[in-house]
Amino acid sequence: MSGFGPAMSRDRITSAPPGSPPYSSNASLPAGWEMRFTSEGRSYFLDHNTRTTTWFDPRFSAAAARSTVPPPVRPIPLPAGWEERIDEDGKKYFVDHNTHTTTWIDPRVPTGDLPTGWQQRQTDYGQVYYVDQRNTIPTWTHPRYLPTTAAPDDVNDPLPAGWERRSSTGGRFYFLDHNTRSTTWNDPRDILSASAPLYTRDFQAKVQSFRARLDSGRDEGTCGILVTRGDLMQTSFGALMQAPPEALRKNLVVQFIGEEGLDGGGLRREWLTALPREICNLAYGLFKYAPSGGYMLVNSASGVNPNHLEYFHFFGRCLGLALLYEVSLDLRFPPSFYKVILHRPLRLEDLEIQDEDLHRSLKWTLENDITGILEETFSVTDDHFGRLRRWDLKQGGSRIPVTEQNKKEYVDAVVSHRISGEAHNQIKSILEGFCEVIPIELIQIFDEQELELVLCGIPEIDVNDWQRYTTYEGYTPNDPVVLRFWTFVRSLNKEQRSRLLHFATGTSRVPAGGFAQGWPGPDGFLLFVIHRTGDRNGLPMAHTCAVQLDLPPYPNDAIMREKILYALEESHGYTMI
Repeated sequence: MSGFGPAMSRDRITSAPPGSPPYSSNASLPAGWEMRFTSEGRSYFLDHNTRTTTWFDPRFSAAAARSTVPPPVRPIPLPAGWEERIDEDGKKYFVDHNTHTTTWIDPRVPTGDLPTGWQQRQTDYGQVYYVDQRNTIPTWTHPRYLPTTAAPDDVNDPLPAGWERRSSTGGRFYFLDHNTRSTTWNDPRDILSASAPLYTRDFQAKVQSFRARLDSGRDEGTCGILVTRGDLMQTSFGALMQAPPEALRKNLVVQFIGEEGLDGGGLRREWLTALPREICNLAYGLFKYAPSGGYMLVNSASGVNPNHLEYFHFFGRCLGLALLYEVSLDLRFPPSFYKVILHRPLRLEDLEIQDEDLHRSLKWTLENDITGILEETFSVTDDHFGRLRRWDLKQGGSRIPVTEQNKKEYVDAVVSHRISGEAHNQIKSILEGFCEVIPIELIQIFDEQELELVLCGIPEIDVNDWQRYTTYEGYTPNDPVVLRFWTFVRSLNKEQRSRLLHFATGTSRVPAGGFAQGWPGPDGFLLFVIHRTGDRNGLPMAHTCAVQLDLPPYPNDAIMREKILYALEESHGYTMI
């Protein structure tokens, strides 16, 4: 079941779908059965006799499943590689050593308000579970993220070839795709046409699911915001930060002081569009430009503003409200910003935008034998207003030398520290404000490219303008491969074009002045570049800092389409550099 437990694409779920509570006792399992645990500590069961999986313990009767008394369970440990710590203010936070990231959100416990009719309880071990008072069914899954029990409307329409609809013991419909031997709660007839590209179907399905979950969490009533257009930053800060978190999920009504008119959504849209751009004004010291391009970065030295963490909290609330009301923002953050927000692992390539020299140095370290050459430890230093500070990248890091054997761990730790560790408190404040509007779990269905699309919108891309202001290396504007490429671009839909633009430039937004303006670089503005590479059967590559697409000389249209579309699907993994 996508999004609801461990991946079981090779097996069929033959009992209840995820959401049913696990059960543990000292009684022996039936012959051929095995109990395993997910990374979150949740148990599931394998029947080796039939090669199927189930969330239900085979020793656990159906009658007991409906009991409001929770079954005994073992205390859920932290996932592998996680550690619980206390910060200098006494607040608990969690370190994920797998990705070298931190979060104050307990990875074991879902968050968010409960729907009507649900109650939160705890086991004797302090483990949180939930009870639906209408039918007294307990579940470990937060009810906000349980699928709907409603049957599909078009029950008479045929399912796509190889699909089957089934009903769980709780009456919820789910679907089996026998082509891929996987299951999903989403009706394949309601998402998109099967003829659409795979990643398009996935993205649209994610957006639909995201919006449905947002709508289910909306509160009744209104929340009024009174601001002054001439002092937008300060009046908005005062009004928005005074509102309690629960009020932010109500209908937001904005009024500009001294102006007539009621807010039917237009004033709110205008306010949410202008406010984040104002917060990013360099005069406030909260953000800065990346040295190698026009991206905005969180300023780790923002402490020059005494209220900087409150302003970052305020900025997080603004981002959450923009997502809530589907207001597209004109922001240009690098992909690494969205990765940190999503708690996704960072890669060395993510550092190039932020610190090109350090990226080059670390890349050399990985590609060469450093024995007897590199004299570094697992620590870094930085200049904090003229005072050098040393940071250990791991416990006792200043006493641990970097060797040929541990250099990959060292590089990963430096990347994580440079991108997110230096600005840990600032990013933490952004996330705190954001999560007061939208639970973090809701956006974690997206990757970093998709989150930028949802937050900033799919731009209108003028292909003629794009082609007119493109430069070439190894090609000429009239080469058959080049003409074939632009014909291919024109055949794409809006989302595909935005993904191609994101793949090649690191952002799905067109520069404010169009392609003729280009993207800010270290020595001025850069126009889009198509560079010839030698492997006619290879994948295209992207150098986002140089705004450059490496395009092989594909021999025909079919191969070009196949290779580029595949690269767009996999670009978050390895093809964007």
